[in-house]
Amino acid sequence: MIQKNKAITAGPMMSAPGIRFRGKVFAFYYNNSMVFRLGRDFDATGARLTDYTLLNPFKHKPPMRDWFVVGYSQHKRWPELANLACQRMQT
Repeated sequence: MIQKNKAITAGPMMSAPGIRFRGKVFAFYYNNSMVFRLGRDFDATGARLTDYTLLNPFKHKPPMRDWFVVGYSQHKRWPELANLACQRMQT
């Protein structure tokens, strides 16, 4: 993905390796899972994701509804989800 588009670069998010589009992170690797910024309107059930949660990095705040943590059991879907997250960043 990074090699195909000069606007896509590697960069950290929360001390984890991530992927950026024009400087904004849309995906990162965290605790043996990938985290994708898919947006609040993303339908994880309709997309047939079974191993996911919303990102919740704060103890006293609600989860971040734009960010989906997708477990390793669905690692074959990670490239598809990364592409989708990148497309959403471009709109």
